[in-house]
Amino acid sequence: MRLMFVPFFVMLCVKCALAINWPITACGSENDHKKIVLIAGTVDRGHLKGTHEYQKTVLLLAQQLRPIGDATGFDVEVHFDGWPDQPATLDNADTIVLVSNGGDRRETDHPFLVGDRRQIIERQMQRGCGLVLVHWSIFWPEEHRDKILGWTGGYFDYQ
Repeated sequence: MRLMFVPFFVMLCVKCALAINWPITACGSENDHKKIVLIAGTVDRGHLKGTHEYQKTVLLLAQQLRPIGDATGFDVEVHFDGWPDQPATLDNADTIVLVSNGGDRRETDHPFLVGDRRQIIERQMQRGCGLVLVHWSIFWPEEHRDKILGWTGGYFDYQ
């Protein structure tokens, strides 16, 4: 099973790397140093131990991305618990990747819907930052559907 998981990560790594190396974006010029911010959601206690381990997923993704970044000129930051300690680090991110749970019953089940985080993410999207939502992080309450579709092109509707 783990061997099937590795090609997924290689593909995701390459897509993230390509996304931040597109020429001239709203985030800066092609000569600017690029940055990917990886965010892992909190432990999902609703599943068996060893499954839905977002921190391990983000660490594996970072491990795969860093050699590409060293060769092509981008940095990888890793943050846990669904949000960076210093949200200002998102202000110069070229791509934000969230690996977490989501939900449609309680807004605070989604890490980007706690406090003013959605507005902070929206500000990043408006300046041209990329957003990659992995696993259940694509699962948002219905009232956010149009916004998420505009940002990522995908949305999960439980019903």
